[in-house]
Amino acid sequence: MKDFRGRDWRVNSSYRVGDKGTLGPYEQYGDKLVCVRYRYNAELNRRIKTVEIIVEEVPWRTEVSERRKKEGKRAK
Repeated sequence: MKDFRGRDWRVNSSYRVGDKGTLGPYEQYGDKLVCVRYRYNAELNRRIKTVEIIVEEVPWRTEVSERRKKEGKRAK
């Protein structure tokens, strides 16, 4: 695959799981799939399909982050 970073790729279509164009990626990634995007580059006359997947899910405690905001500290 050609390197697409740093080029003028425009997102023309973005689909949620269950929409058209998401069946193949869903079969590959299952419930980790968030969305599928089609990016186009007129200069290269190319289209690429990208997927957004969940790679980690951890508990998050809202009260800790809210307390840090009030204290003026950045939440990490």
